[in-house]
Amino acid sequence: MNTIINRFKNQRVSQLIHLKNRPEGSLPERVENCHRLKSKFSHSVSLRKKEGAKKAHYGDLQTCGSVWSCQVCASIISERRCQQVQNSCDIWRDRDCQNSVSMITWTTPHNIKQPLSEVLRIQDRAMRIMKQQPQRNLYPVYRTILKEMCSVGAYTGRENTFGRKNGWHPHRHDLHFMVRANVSQLKKWRHALSVAWAIAFLKAGGEIDNFEAFCSRSVRIDQINPDDGYDRISKYITTIEGQSWSLAREATKGIVKLGKNGNITPFGMLEAIRHGDPHSRLYSAKFWEYAQTMKGKKQFFPTPGLSRFLGVDNKTDDELLQESSAGNHYAFLTHDQWDDINNLEIKGEVLAITEHLNEFEFMDELDKLIQAYQAEKAA
Repeated sequence: MNTIINRFKNQRVSQLIHLKNRPEGSLPERVENCHRLKSKFSHSVSLRKKEGAKKAHYGDLQTCGSVWSCQVCASIISERRCQQVQNSCDIWRDRDCQNSVSMITWTTPHNIKQPLSEVLRIQDRAMRIMKQQPQRNLYPVYRTILKEMCSVGAYTGRENTFGRKNGWHPHRHDLHFMVRANVSQLKKWRHALSVAWAIAFLKAGGEIDNFEAFCSRSVRIDQINPDDGYDRISKYITTIEGQSWSLAREATKGIVKLGKNGNITPFGMLEAIRHGDPHSRLYSAKFWEYAQTMKGKKQFFPTPGLSRFLGVDNKTDDELLQESSAGNHYAFLTHDQWDDINNLEIKGEVLAITEHLNEFEFMDELDKLIQAYQAEKAA
């Protein structure tokens, strides 16, 4: 199915989960009205198309800007973040041929009984402890290691998956802008970081059954060379749709239901629910837990050091969403047309047909599309 259609279908599943679980009497969350209600001073819904874009997008509608709960907004925002990372990579690479980018992935032990909030609390606390640890003992600490790496700063991204066997699996990706290193240096830094991470994790209240196994699995460093494609890592670090990536494989666009080791992404849960997965009830409960836990948290951001060094414009998700809504006029939808589109849940289908049609052709096809879905619903 067309990706844009999938996104709107999954958005609707998220909206229904929020409607079902929201406490009685409480105000609706923004995602519930996202791309459903007109914006405050709008009398009609417009379609706009940017120069060079294949499909049009909606204008004059309320949006939520949630990278966690709304796959429609998440896709728009992550694409803008991707461009930001790509620009930073290009600037960094052009400054010196020895400049490189390396991604550090941090993971922590977890079990099926732990709620996501608890796993994140320990993980975030461990990260704060590790970054603040002064160099006093024999083992190198985080600050010392980053100094050796010549890191000028990093982008940080969050990602969450869920497994029915081991529960929530949140991990962080730090994309460090540094000087190119050889294999032995990367191995040395990975081991030193894993020890520092283990010590911080224990101080944060985490439990480690096997210290050696933790150190071998909890930290990974991948150096991204120009031949590997800087664009691949920029797409991966900003992903919110559960894309998988490796140095040998191009990042893919769209939904990937399962992550590594059979884990499912939150948006993968919405997809599974929509298709009547036998675990739909579990996924619905877990998605609600996830949405409430992640609300207000940043999904992707540059460190202050990187912002200063490369002049990164650290815009909010809402600001990026507003920028993305710009574009040339394509068409207006009447009140009745928008009601039909909303009731039939065909927002993605409407945008899909704008790819090869001008405004007048689109209006003819829109009427045919609405009539076809009305007939299907009545049958």
